[in-house]
Amino acid sequence: GFDDSAWLAPEIKDQIENLAPAYIDPVLQNFVTPAEVVDKGNGNYFIDLGKEIVGGVRLTIDGVDGAQLTMLYGEELSGENTVRWQMRTGNNYREYFTLKDGEQVIENFGMKNFRYIEIQNSPVEITA
Repeated sequence: GFDDSAWLAPEIKDQIENLAPAYIDPVLQNFVTPAEVVDKGNGNYFIDLGKEIVGGVRLTIDGVDGAQLTMLYGEELSGENTVRWQMRTGNNYREYFTLKDGEQVIENFGMKNFRYIEIQNSPVEITA
């Protein structure tokens, strides 16, 4: 029932000759140790990975049940040790994690482009 009457008719193009796929290395998981971790006080941390990352974050933490972490990611800073997570591309890289008691690994999903991370409201010390 969708009205597509305003759409243009598709154009038929000639076949592309000698078309071949480009070789691309498989995606690999690489772990990066931060170049710098700054304790901003009150459970807030600034992390500089030292280079641009295309991927996600994996954090091993000794959690406290019910504690909620906020993680901000970005390519730029909006002040000293403050991540610009509302990026110029329109992406908003802000995520929330609710912890449980004991050691756990938290990870985000999906690929992001970022260099800097801010962790807010951590109940425990964050180190490299």
